[in-house]
Amino acid sequence: MQGLTALHMAAHQGHSVIVNQLCRVARVQVDALDNAGCTPLHHATALGHDGVVMELWSKSANVDLADANGWTGSCATLWSLLVEHLVIGAKVGLVWLQLCTVTQSGVGQTSSSSNCELV
Repeated sequence: MQGLTALHMAAHQGHSVIVNQLCRVARVQVDALDNAGCTPLHHATALGHDGVVMELWSKSANVDLADANGWTGSCATLWSLLVEHLVIGAKVGLVWLQLCTVTQSGVGQTSSSSNCELV
């Protein structure tokens, strides 16, 4: 990662307090581009730093600026949310599958039913 400003680094690492201070006190450029054409908002959304995203939005970060790959800040936010929900869904599915396996084998069975249903 080259061409990063202090704001890029703070956003990338998820430091919302530092992002706030840089914007408020140092008056850095909120939509500065790094060498890949990414803004601090791109970095924050790609890594799921919600606090930083909210801080940058409050400082009027432009969600419509596209990086070198054509991703905008709002697009990256939606992608991040989708991936997060897929990961959570996969984890829930694995736990459910493990519970089904344990219940059907009789180990740890707490009821007379061995059916495994999502409620």
